Order: sequence, then structure tokens, then C-alpha cells
Amino acid sequence: MDNFISVSEQFFLENGIEQGIRNDGRDIFDFRIPSVELGVITSANGSARIRNDEVDILTTIKCEVSSPTKNPTWGDIIINIDCPINDKNDEDYTLDLSNTIKDLCFNNFDLSKLCILSSYLCWNIFIDIMIISNGGNLLDWLVFSIHCALRNSRIPQVTAKVEIEDGEEKSNLQVNPLIEEGIPFPIKGIPLVTTAGYIRNKIVWDMNIQEEACAKAIIAISVDEYGHCCGIKKLNSVCFEFPLIKTLISSANVISNTLFNILDKFFNKVEP
Repeated sequence: MDNFISVSEQFFLENGIEQGIRNDGRDIFDFRIPSVELGVITSANGSARIRNDEVDILTTIKCEVSSPTKNPTWGDIIINIDCPINDKNDEDYTLDLSNTIKDLCFNNFDLSKLCILSSYLCWNIFIDIMIISNGGNLLDWLVFSIHCALRNSRIPQVTAKVEIEDGEEKSNLQVNPLIEEGIPFPIKGIPLVTTAGYIRNKIVWDMNIQEEACAKAIIAISVDEYGHCCGIKKLNSVCFEFPLIKTLISSANVISNTLFNILDKFFNKVEP
């Protein structure tokens, strides 16, 4: 048991959840929808800051021209996370978060969408995240913040061609410096993540930090806007029973659909 919750607090919290009562008054399926602030870093290609009662996350997007390395038609997505609070600033912790997000959300992303000129030029998309305030359900809100920042992003318009110079092929690139005239990031198909915990025979979603300390098993499920399950990962050493996985995926589908609708409505209001 983590130090920030006592045995008596744990007992009180678990008894409440067993009766369907959470310590913050929510239902076991309820999510704390964060506030969203867009364009907070004007020098970036896109940015977003999200906040709820626990977490405060700032995500920026930078688009850099590079040469393909893994495949002649692929760009790349690089996720960097900085968490300088709550003793969570060690590299292993942030690297694990980055790898988990990459596995759950970007494994099926078509990197050829980031190609500028096959074999010569591509876009590398840097997703830089600052966890200003840590809290429960962090993984879900990191991915939510990435969605907000990517939807706020514009990839610069470019003109590229291969020219022969001194008998050698060289790429020539002209970049429009006006970010607002760029093209939207191709975000379709990138899933959201919803995380569930198992407490006293109850499945609890969007756990706060005290509830996470009480959860015997925690699992993260990524679902895209089409309702496809894209990935599953257990976040502690205890596994859910297999028959329960199908129910969890079904619930994650419903919750993710709600979150996608919230994002769509929000961006339909802010976009011209």
C-alpha cells in the first residue's frame, strides 16, 4: 500500500465503492472531463493544456523535417514526457509512460502520412509533454492531452522536389513558415485510452490517486473512434480474469465513444 493512503482510509474507500459510492461522489463509470486550453505555446505547431481536480498536463507538438530511417516512405512520432513532481522524474518512469502510449495508440498509425518526398524527406512529429500536476488516471489524460494538441496542430505546407546538381540527386524543399496555413494532423484512427481498476469486486473507471492505491488490478484499453479495440495493457502485476476482459472492452468502447464525442463537439466550436 502506498504511503499517501492510510489503512483506515483504504477501508473507508473500498467499503464505499462496494456500495457504489465513491469518495468524490461519482458513479463508478463517471469521468472527470478536464478543461482544455489550446495554443498555449505559440512557437509550437500545436499545443494544449488540460486540467481537472488532480492532473495538469501541457502538451506541445513540433514538426521537424528529417530523412527517413526505418522506411523510405515513413516519418516518425517521438514522445517525450517530463514529470518533475511527486518523485516521478526518473527516466524509467517517463520512458515507460512514453512506450505505453506508443504501443497503445500509435502502433497502427500509418507513418507514410508523414512522408514529404519518398526516400528523401519526411516529417518527424515530436510530442513533448510536461506533467505539471500528477494524479490518478494519468495515462488516460496524457493520451487525451495528445489528442487535443494534435487536433490543434498544423503541419507546414511544403513544396519538395529532387534536383540534379553536379551529377548528384539532391532534395529541394520550400517550407511555408506560417503555421496557421498548414494542414491538420491526420489524427483519424488514433485511439483514446481508458483505464479500469478492480476494487472489492467492482470495476472503477477514471480512478483518482487514492483509488489507484486500492486497486488490486489495473488495465488500460485503447479504442479508436470506429469502436475498434487497438490495444490492452495491464498496469500492475495482477491480471483480470479472462471472462471479464470482454466486459471491460465493451465498457471501454462506450466510454471512449463518449470522450470522442466530447472532443468533436469542443473542436467544432473552436475551429473556424
